[in-house]
Amino acid sequence: MADTYPLSAGRVWQLGWSILKFAWRPMMIAAAIVLVPASAIVVPISATFSPLIDGWVSDAEQAARLSLPQPALPDNFQIAVIALIASTLVMLAASLVASAAIVHIVDATFRGRRTSGGAAVRFGIGRLGALVSAQILYVVSILIIVMLGLMLSGALLIGGGLLAFLGLVTLVGCVAAILFVVVRTSLLVQTISVEQLAGSLGFGRSWKLVAGAGWRVLGYLILLALVNLVISLFVGSIPVAALGVTDNTFGDVAVRSVIEALIGILTAPITPVVLTLLYYDLRWRHGERVPVPGGGEVAGRPEPEAR
Repeated sequence: MADTYPLSAGRVWQLGWSILKFAWRPMMIAAAIVLVPASAIVVPISATFSPLIDGWVSDAEQAARLSLPQPALPDNFQIAVIALIASTLVMLAASLVASAAIVHIVDATFRGRRTSGGAAVRFGIGRLGALVSAQILYVVSILIIVMLGLMLSGALLIGGGLLAFLGLVTLVGCVAAILFVVVRTSLLVQTISVEQLAGSLGFGRSWKLVAGAGWRVLGYLILLALVNLVISLFVGSIPVAALGVTDNTFGDVAVRSVIEALIGILTAPITPVVLTLLYYDLRWRHGERVPVPGGGEVAGRPEPEAR
């Protein structure tokens, strides 16, 4: 099927839907194997400590509005912060493994092979070290941009007049730089999973592949975010309303956390499927050999403007 490429947006969604229909079972199994145990850790921690922190934050905001002294930190506040950070890291690691596992399933399905959810999870666990190191590079890059942007814009804003305007421009530029990094590193999971690269190499590989196609990739990311948001709102709002979950109590936080975990499993395949197909297309546009549906490969056709 040499005529598969280039993949237009319509073709990506068509192929993506076909892959979802064919391989949704192993994808859901892989997501559940990883995310259910992680949620079993995160849900009780969130239900126990989130009300404590949220209550203090609410009191602190009210005190600031009324120009009152800030409330004292509640007992076990530090423990609550540490526990919530730890649970966030657990969920992040689980999400990375799940994404790598689903990308592995997508890649196998696209090439005409079969793989089980359990085998995909084992593959994802093997890629966790590289994924974590790539995420560290990603976070460090964002932090450097934020720190430099805040320091420079802060210094300019203090000057007033034209310097203050330049400070605002610097802040906008900082946001644009962050968005630039997000777009250029959006194929980290694909490069590390499909090509089995180390974290730093996967980071650079994603950066290179997206070069020259930033606006197109950004469009996909925005559309994927909207799709996931709509599904999350539709699936999540119904049970929340039916159960009358409104208060920031242990039970309500637990119910919301369970619903969010279920939504996470339900939506887990969407982004990896679409971005993996986009990854193939960008490789083709860079002149590389890429797989075709059902098996085999085809040579890519580099675009003159790709850099």
